[in-house]
Amino acid sequence: MVLRVTLSFLLLILVPPLLLWCLLPRRWRCWYVLLPSWLLTLGTLFLFFGAGYVSAEPSVWRTRLLVTVLFVSVTELGVVVCLLLTRLFGTQRRHSLLYIYGVVVAALMVLMIYGLTTGDSTIVTRRLLVAEKNVPRAFDDYRIAVVSDLHVGTHFGDTAHLSAMVAAVNATKPDLICIVGDVVNFSEKEIEAVRPIFSRLVASDGVISVMGNHDYLGYGLYPDSTERLSHIARLQAIEREMGWDLLLNEKRIIRRGADSIVIVGTENDGEPPMPQLANLARAMEGTERGALRILLTHDPTFWRRAVVGKTDIPLTFAGHTHGFQFGLPGGFSPAQWCYNEWGGLYREGQQRLYVTTGLGDNLIPWRLGMPAEVLVCSLRHVE
Repeated sequence: MVLRVTLSFLLLILVPPLLLWCLLPRRWRCWYVLLPSWLLTLGTLFLFFGAGYVSAEPSVWRTRLLVTVLFVSVTELGVVVCLLLTRLFGTQRRHSLLYIYGVVVAALMVLMIYGLTTGDSTIVTRRLLVAEKNVPRAFDDYRIAVVSDLHVGTHFGDTAHLSAMVAAVNATKPDLICIVGDVVNFSEKEIEAVRPIFSRLVASDGVISVMGNHDYLGYGLYPDSTERLSHIARLQAIEREMGWDLLLNEKRIIRRGADSIVIVGTENDGEPPMPQLANLARAMEGTERGALRILLTHDPTFWRRAVVGKTDIPLTFAGHTHGFQFGLPGGFSPAQWCYNEWGGLYREGQQRLYVTTGLGDNLIPWRLGMPAEVLVCSLRHVE
């Protein structure tokens, strides 16, 4: 997993300058044209295999290096496109193309800066009404705040941003808070360092959480599986010490007098190579048929593989996709190229899935057209 991520970043760094070298006129080829890419390559190798990126110690500078890679690579790709257009349309249009290139690169830089600032700091509250006959009367207007993908290590050191995330959840005044996985990026030390902040999540029926793929720490470098498992155990212990009810293929029954609802939580279960550890049958064991069961699972692909048509679970919450942290007007996101259900509400018959696009950021603190979100699900009894 670490090797695949490393190779992806190295390709992002190395391919644009190599194309640039091939397309530049011979007289412009000199060593300093490739110098930024050489330096970024060395930095990335050190980041992944030296003292940094996947170590147990959270760090601010590794996120800054990723942002630098993004800026430089986008700029180089812009030059490559311009040179390709020059060859396609001829040198007589070079000045016009250079002007267009300058405008395009400037626009890209503005969008990247916006995504790193306003785009990333914006948190929206979305609302979902679930009106069902099997919603118990005592749970009429019951409010569940659902969030996913905190990835607290991405904003490590930025306590103001992390506090704003917590404040956005608490502002919905929920009866229950559900966190559907990916609390950290690489290490349990990310959440341990900010426990006082996330311990402030408040709901009358507490906080329930499940595990996401990052929470199994498969992206970190550990000496062996035994060491990694000990760190996973510590992450789970930290969540429980903060008062969160971590469900590992388990259920929790929430009661209001004689009425109750069942919250079912599975471990992560995604397409390979993601961890596949869910045991839904075990998690639902002992629940009454017809009772309102709400499933928390991290990966939305689990819904079609194990829930739709195979259970009577009417409502599932998932995360994982982040909506790729990028969206365009009209509801487009590159996430739809990879996931059938990537963001928002989906229905199959009487079964619903809501995929939240995340409250935190995966590795890079950047969002454009895909703001961080808190979902508030209100239950409603109908005759």
